[in-house]
Amino acid sequence: MMRPKFVLTAIIIVACAACSADDASPAVPEAACGIALDYAKAFKSKSSRQIAIWQRPEPRSPLPQKVQLFLRQNPRFKNDPTLPLILESSDIRNVSVVEQCPSLKSWLNETSVLHDDHRINAITLLSQWPVNLLAMSVPVLSKDGSTALMYTSESSGPLAAGHFAITYKKTAKDRWVLLTKEALAIS
Repeated sequence: MMRPKFVLTAIIIVACAACSADDASPAVPEAACGIALDYAKAFKSKSSRQIAIWQRPEPRSPLPQKVQLFLRQNPRFKNDPTLPLILESSDIRNVSVVEQCPSLKSWLNETSVLHDDHRINAITLLSQWPVNLLAMSVPVLSKDGSTALMYTSESSGPLAAGHFAITYKKTAKDRWVLLTKEALAIS
């Protein structure tokens, strides 16, 4: 009787061994969710009108293959301290921060911030948008837990957008603060 259970377990293990990283979303640390929530709140407070936040992943982080190609062409950056964060971010570029962070999703619901991708898609077809639009990647944390990196896209219309690399730093009082907001592209 134990044999069928063993076989079923073995089949599940073999099947999961073939799974790709895209098949299951990794657990997102609460600190990363807190950073995403902080950024969303700041985006809302600075906005002159209502905001909307995409549920879909924000794939502005570079593809892992592009990072590897860049490093082969520019080996001097191999020891850059932000490289592990860039690589980790590229590995989870298809993960939705809204879906993986209950605190962020709860805040979106409580504040009535639009986060329905179908409705957002309809808005983006208009010549003028009634909202400022934010898309965020899942923030990734450094091994020592002192730094976080995330990517955002921020738009106020079809021809008004920016893509940014955002760095947060943890203070001595265990509070995350925005350190840098580097423009990657502006239109």
